[in-house]
Amino acid sequence: MLTKTPISPMTFIKQLIKKEVNTMRIKVKRESLKKVLDSAVEVAESKNTLPVLQHVLFSANGNLRISATDLELSFAHTTPAEIEKPGSICLPARKLLQIVKELPEEDVVLEEERNFRVKILCGRGEFHLLGLPEEDFPQPQLEVKPQGQVSSKDFIQALRLTVFAVSDDEYRRNLNGVYIGKGEVAGTDGHRLSRVIVHELTLPEGVIIPKKGAVSLIKLFDDEKELLWTRDKNHLIISSKEKTLAVRLIDAEFPNYSSVTNISGTTLYLSLSSLKKELELARAVGSQWIKIVGRGKELEILASSRMDDSQMQSTLTTLEGSWEGEIGFDTRYLLEPLRFGKEDWTVEFTLSSKDEPCQLKFTEDPYFQYVVMPMRI
Repeated sequence: MLTKTPISPMTFIKQLIKKEVNTMRIKVKRESLKKVLDSAVEVAESKNTLPVLQHVLFSANGNLRISATDLELSFAHTTPAEIEKPGSICLPARKLLQIVKELPEEDVVLEEERNFRVKILCGRGEFHLLGLPEEDFPQPQLEVKPQGQVSSKDFIQALRLTVFAVSDDEYRRNLNGVYIGKGEVAGTDGHRLSRVIVHELTLPEGVIIPKKGAVSLIKLFDDEKELLWTRDKNHLIISSKEKTLAVRLIDAEFPNYSSVTNISGTTLYLSLSSLKKELELARAVGSQWIKIVGRGKELEILASSRMDDSQMQSTLTTLEGSWEGEIGFDTRYLLEPLRFGKEDWTVEFTLSSKDEPCQLKFTEDPYFQYVVMPMRI
């Protein structure tokens, strides 16, 4: 089976002058190869831009290193393999992964033939793919010298707790990513701010990584224990023992949010599961907003849908604290951070006035802070 892929004139010339002898030949466990390809495909470009960006680079020299890039993110994953003949070649990422997923649990042999064709052997199956030369693959010239270390658990959780608050407005580039500064991580869209303290982070100055970079870091490094970080020019590089991800930084200034992190007002202590249930019911009604009416320890929750006039009215009792007043919020803005807490946790909800920011925190997680602006209803 031969897969035909359009090639560039330069690649065609390289094919003509390439020696007609086998070069790279490797043997790798099928499960190891699948694991690496699963990670690489997260980064490899899926859209039809530059064809080489839809490929992964195989580099076999001592061990097997598989790389992928979309020019914004550059990823490399090293895995054990039997290198019978060293070499390098680019192979189509998604097609290769689809093949590997269907292979039996046996060793996979990849053997480069002439003109950048690669033969894949596993069990009784034989496949042929057309690749591209290593020289076509764009690799950033980065200096990876670790400048600090951070717990993967703390760093990845901080990204989870902030990336959801990032703005998707392309005209506000400084809000299109997660801010990583000295001892903290933050995300905002201008209407809310999500912030997490991570004491181990010791970046000398703050950087902004794009939303895709933050999401990729979560997916690629969630199972690690310790991470190393490096700031090199316009990249932040995160690495573990086997994996490295270089993220191109957003060249913009993150807003100074220090003035909105000191929230004063009345703090109510609420059951996370109870508050979350009320907000999910409001979403089920089809309401984009909720109104909270405080009557001492009783909070009346009101919501309605503008589409079909569906309505909701319920009461939530505080665990501690009382408040009198009325205030409105975007339902999604209050619900999203609650999904990161545990059902038996307690929410500390600090309310001020209709025109002042409010604060949501978890009693069980003192390092997380969520600030949200009310809305007029």
